[in-house]
Amino acid sequence: MIRPEQELLLAPDVQMVPVSALDEKMRGAFKGADAERVALTRRMGRAASTLVDAALAEVLEEFREPSTIAQAILRYSQRTGLDGAATLDDVYVSLRQCFEHGYLVDAHDDRATATEVIFAPGDEVADGTVVRCVHLVDDVEVHQVVLASGRLLAVKVARTPATAPLLDNEAQVLAHLAGRVAPALVARSRPDEVSWLALEWCHGSKAPDVASGLRTGGGRQALISLAARLAAAYVTLHDLGVVHGDVHPGNVLVTPSGEIRLIDFGLALWAGATGSPPPRGGVLPFYDPAHAAAVLAGRVPPSVSESADIYGLAAVLHELLTGHHHLDLSLERDVALRQIANEEPVLAPTLPVEVSAVLGAALGGEPGARPRASDLAAALGTLVPAPALGHDLRKDPLEQLVDGVLAALGPGGTWFDHGLPNGGPRSSVFYGSAGIAAATRRVAMLRSDHAMSALADEWSERALADSEEPDAFASVELGVTSEEIGQVSPYLQRSGLHATEALVAHARADVAGARRAVGRYVATATGPSESLDVTLGVGGVLLTTAMLLETLGVAHPAAAPLQELGQGTSARLWRALNDEADISEATELTYLGVAHGWAGVLLASLRWHAAAGTPPPLGLPDRLEQLASLSRTVGLGAWWPATNRRDRLGWSSHAGGWCHGTAGYVHLWSTAFAAYGERRWAELAERAGWDTYTTRTRISQLCCGACGQAYALLALYRLTEASAWRDRAAELARDAASLSAYHRGAEVRLPASLFKGDVGIATLGVDLEHPDEASMPFFGPDQ
Repeated sequence: MIRPEQELLLAPDVQMVPVSALDEKMRGAFKGADAERVALTRRMGRAASTLVDAALAEVLEEFREPSTIAQAILRYSQRTGLDGAATLDDVYVSLRQCFEHGYLVDAHDDRATATEVIFAPGDEVADGTVVRCVHLVDDVEVHQVVLASGRLLAVKVARTPATAPLLDNEAQVLAHLAGRVAPALVARSRPDEVSWLALEWCHGSKAPDVASGLRTGGGRQALISLAARLAAAYVTLHDLGVVHGDVHPGNVLVTPSGEIRLIDFGLALWAGATGSPPPRGGVLPFYDPAHAAAVLAGRVPPSVSESADIYGLAAVLHELLTGHHHLDLSLERDVALRQIANEEPVLAPTLPVEVSAVLGAALGGEPGARPRASDLAAALGTLVPAPALGHDLRKDPLEQLVDGVLAALGPGGTWFDHGLPNGGPRSSVFYGSAGIAAATRRVAMLRSDHAMSALADEWSERALADSEEPDAFASVELGVTSEEIGQVSPYLQRSGLHATEALVAHARADVAGARRAVGRYVATATGPSESLDVTLGVGGVLLTTAMLLETLGVAHPAAAPLQELGQGTSARLWRALNDEADISEATELTYLGVAHGWAGVLLASLRWHAAAGTPPPLGLPDRLEQLASLSRTVGLGAWWPATNRRDRLGWSSHAGGWCHGTAGYVHLWSTAFAAYGERRWAELAERAGWDTYTTRTRISQLCCGACGQAYALLALYRLTEASAWRDRAAELARDAASLSAYHRGAEVRLPASLFKGDVGIATLGVDLEHPDEASMPFFGPDQ
């Protein structure tokens, strides 16, 4: 109840958007609502959007500063000339409902400053240090916490007194589950502390994101397998006597190996828990009809039950399998509640008959007639091969992948005997045989394996032999054209074949062969290029030339042409860079990351001048400062936008991988520290490392995924000598191997590619056998 003297405030996370400003699809979700109405949503709230008329929206604007209702109405009537008493009669009930739904809050309540977190990065909790806040709503915040051992925890904190009993209930349920289908409970707050609980950190992706990737990638079997494993998780949960009570897609995590982890048990029901049973709650689109009808009628909802879980599970399964809800739900709360309570489900016609039948039974009829989770799992399980429902990976998926790739590359192996399955480009470093030569050469060097060294020579020869074929460097299917890749890129063009040839010859102590290969490299890397970046153009030539000089040494007979090429390329690059404005306003080189932007060309310059023993350009420190200033801080981590162009959300996207993400910046700032000795560059490398480690992906590969992230953490291990970074790199490497196995056959893949397939991951596995010497192939220092 609102008291007359009570000062109210519009919650700081409330957004008011006119229906007329929404796109056609969003307007359709409001079921023909008047375009003059306004949608109210809360970014940190749990409820669905609410529609209000424009007049009420204007009154709500008066609560942007603390006001009693009388004060707000007085200001509104003075501004509009409308009668204050009549306006109050019109809007009072609606204002009370806005207060009940959290759009209006007591100005002196914690929710009035909802964006302030209880724990900040660097704070100590659960015997660890807060890394970053990963989830924040009005009643709960979740933080990633690192222990001194390097182990990560998730710490869930009650933001309101009413949430503390739910955390206590969740702690009891999780202790009972003991890590089965859910995160294990690690620690609990003391009675004199803010209420929190610490759980094992589960690296994984939200189920809708995984399912979306499988649907668009054509992985039908893997998609049904995912749904079957989710149903099986609820079989286990119910068999253990626990009803989840908050079933929705956001509470399902999928690990890199495809394991299902259920989260958020504050509303769960377990007979062994002490204290009062939790209230009924959840996310509205996944309410069961009895719950929706009770809320709509203003009654106390029935207690959570296994039958209600089954309804929510069936709704989630339908959405994962089809990308659509089983009802065409309105975004307006009361309309959506009526739909759930009264409308029959409309199942997608694309569902297999067996699945459609059991989902229809779970989403319709009386609660007592619904099937059990085991029936859902069985119906789905009949449609996928048995191994897909289990985990057919060995205990160490990385070891399995290394063995499999090296076997395929050697005599008698599938790729060796029958050619690469990539279908082109068949010769380049990035996609084809030259990349395999670079990888096998590295494996041979790390393992002191003469047979592998001979294999590197074989793959280098194959790259050269195939280099005149139409698909040697191009692929219509992948959209890799000569116009796109230019003429000089060592990663994508002929120059890379000769650079690899020189590295392979050097490994065999073939001085004359290395010298001839360097001559061919210089000839093919000297052509015109409109691109400055590392992957496509001049930056890549400078970086590869630096790598060759680092490896061969300045006393090598081939060093002179490399020095000449490097000096000319550096001068050419910096003439272009000096013409650019501040990085934040540059118009020619607008990307910021390593593969295509400023981080890459600055890294190439640092590497070249260190290898040549010459001072770096005078403008390089200023450019490093400009790029550093564009960082975005998240907890202990730092990240950089993909470009200097602001998108509609303010900045371009955030990624953790090597190509556009923070993994590339670890290499840059580590190299800057080596060049200038300034501690702040090492600190920035470590901040980029934290972001790299905590920004997980569903991609396995070296270019954009977990493999490239692991190599960045190995670079950080070599910089800091802190074993925790080595261990984190190993964790990401296992994720990369698991992701590769999980997605095999579910997307267009290039398994024999160094940068886009399993070859890079296999090389990483061998590098982890020798972490003190680890270096990203055809990118990092290769001595």
